[in-house]
Amino acid sequence: MSGLERVTARPGPGSGRSRHAVPSVRAARLRDEGLRIASQDRTSLLRPTVVTAGELTSGYDAIVLAVKSDDLEGAMGDIEPAFKPPAVIVPSLNGMITSSP
Repeated sequence: MSGLERVTARPGPGSGRSRHAVPSVRAARLRDEGLRIASQDRTSLLRPTVVTAGELTSGYDAIVLAVKSDDLEGAMGDIEPAFKPPAVIVPSLNGMITSSP
């Protein structure tokens, strides 16, 4: 499995939309069925913009990379086409936000 399973990126200035990069099998399912979020009070159906590694291009302000540490190397390779300065990568490994000064 590619590390790209949990990559989220936001396009450049003025777009106001986020894109979610996922494996192609999951991308097809998200496009067809949407993303269902359930809580005690309600269930919401979201229709995120979904892209696969092959569809990523540059032009993102920030990329939130949320993967298991074992998948980090693969995910970094997957998002390489999307990362061009001044973009920043915000890593969350194993569910923990990681930062450096």
